[in-house]
Amino acid sequence: MITHRIKIVEIAILLLALFALPRTSNAESPNDILIIANKGLNINYISPDELKQLFLGKKTNAKSGEKIICINSQAGTSVRDTFRTKVLEMSKSEEMSYWERAKIRKQLSPPPEFVGVAKAVFKLPNAISYAYRKDVPTSVVKVLLVIPQ
Repeated sequence: MITHRIKIVEIAILLLALFALPRTSNAESPNDILIIANKGLNINYISPDELKQLFLGKKTNAKSGEKIICINSQAGTSVRDTFRTKVLEMSKSEEMSYWERAKIRKQLSPPPEFVGVAKAVFKLPNAISYAYRKDVPTSVVKVLLVIPQ
């Protein structure tokens, strides 16, 4: 009888502990960043590391071999700042310094900037970019990756 009471108490403690754990939300936030691509691009997923390599000009082709055209959101926007922090893992000044060195050493330029990146991605074959979920008509582009807010 005492053994059963101990088991019941142990189970109750375990259940309380499970309910006390912090929960992560699977809800879609309008401020999640979507990595979007032209629907004609022959890839369906991109890793954060590959994305970083492409946007820093260290790679120009996807794993599938296709040449990728990266498009930045306009400088000074919150989506650009968030992308820089979460994907490139750089501050604004670090990104600027990176591209100054890349121009001198490798004759590389940063990806072009557009105000309406979804429209640019829709029109440019092999283009990829990023935008807040709330700003992306997913019917006209392909979503390769979601970066939570």
